[in-house]
Amino acid sequence: MSSRGKSAKGKASSTVKPSDTAPVKPANEVKYCSTTCRRDSPNKFDRSIELAFLRELCMARGAGSTHRDGVLCCDVEQQVYGDRETRADETPAERGNREARERERVRRAGRRLVAFGVPPHSKLEGVMSTEHDSEILTKLQNARFDCVQEGKPVESSFAKGDWGVRVRS
Repeated sequence: MSSRGKSAKGKASSTVKPSDTAPVKPANEVKYCSTTCRRDSPNKFDRSIELAFLRELCMARGAGSTHRDGVLCCDVEQQVYGDRETRADETPAERGNREARERERVRRAGRRLVAFGVPPHSKLEGVMSTEHDSEILTKLQNARFDCVQEGKPVESSFAKGDWGVRVRS
């Protein structure tokens, strides 16, 4: 038996080459903060929710607007999902779970706007329905956003209850 790889006492040595520990990852690999983010990466519907936020924010910036403190997630949720009606095959618990998932989907879109800003035009292709949507994207392209609750900026990942998004001034 060879003594290679064994220490003076006959035990296997624990020296490991750095190249043996982890595979080299490509530089352009997308990183995610959690498995939930990896599993639920934004699709066309999520991008349409972001566009709904941007439409509301653009209207809120107009003259005579009542949304000086931004647009609440519940307002965008109402715009996207409309009046929810109970489905015939749905129990009250299932309805509550569905509404909670929909609410969280809108909040994620708001968090993405705060964290990353306006998505590039290429990510919104197939979602924009009018020329006005393109104008909104151009107008808000370089804008930065804040998460607000009761008119005060808050960290979007910790916001609970009614919170919204506003254009940072």
